[in-house]
Amino acid sequence: MYARKNSITLAIFLIVFVSIGFYMSRNGTKELLQLKAESLQLEQRYNQFTSVASRLHELELERSFLTETWRTAPKVLIAADEPAFSYLYLNKIINERKLSFDFNFILSDKIKRKMFTSYIYTLEGEGPFQDVYTLLWYLSETPILYKIQSFSFRNVDNSSDQIKYSLKLQSFSMNKEWMIGNEGEMTEDFDVPVTFANFSHNSFMPLIRTYKSVNTPSAPRRTVVAKKPDESNLPDIRKSTLQAAMAEKVLIKDQANRILTLSLGDKVQGGYLSKVDLRKSEAEFLMNNQEVVTIGLGYIREGGSLRSTGDDSRTLIH
Repeated sequence: MYARKNSITLAIFLIVFVSIGFYMSRNGTKELLQLKAESLQLEQRYNQFTSVASRLHELELERSFLTETWRTAPKVLIAADEPAFSYLYLNKIINERKLSFDFNFILSDKIKRKMFTSYIYTLEGEGPFQDVYTLLWYLSETPILYKIQSFSFRNVDNSSDQIKYSLKLQSFSMNKEWMIGNEGEMTEDFDVPVTFANFSHNSFMPLIRTYKSVNTPSAPRRTVVAKKPDESNLPDIRKSTLQAAMAEKVLIKDQANRILTLSLGDKVQGGYLSKVDLRKSEAEFLMNNQEVVTIGLGYIREGGSLRSTGDDSRTLIH
């Protein structure tokens, strides 16, 4: 009787412990499954953040390249308040270069596009030929983009180089300010001398006004040797470094530290750009003596010899 009582008691305790263990095991399994699901969710979010960070890094590199390209570009578009900006810009050139001529400024047409708006102006006036030439030169050489659609002129009289001129000029203004910098940065300290002939006579009169026929013995024949073209302003490829390789184009820094864009066929000192190899990030130049000079990212190869240029911070653009 006593033994049976103890057995029943032990059985009851055993059932209680098994029930408690089953309950705890069931709750623990639910918690483990919940933790596993949360861990999987966090892993997915981490992968998404990693992908976003990688894409952001790529965009930052692309933005840096575009910013540098914009900064060194020969011409750029800006978001200007037209036509007021062009009128003030023309007066700025005239005043700073001390040009002595007048002009009437007329807005002839306005063409609105998706990304930019185009303005066409007509300038008419009178002044010295050299001063009008200087204005055209600065409009062509300064970084802000202007297009000269037409230009006509005639001399006022035969005793001076005063001309009456008519200039049709096209300007461009971005509809959104997506460019970096402003027009002031692009027009400051642009003090490059204008190059034109020094006219000591009336530029509209012939140099030879009278002709007198004189019988003179024939001069002995002389062999005329063609003058070698001046290539001093062209890049010396042996002293240049490759900055970026693009489809049929390269970006180089020449011997004068100018950032230049060369297309296939563009001339350099003693040769021209003949090939761009995107896979190897190289540019080949065929020289006049049929020698091939190859420049890559940080090196130059010529006649079987390879040497470092000491500059390996370039970019490959597909």
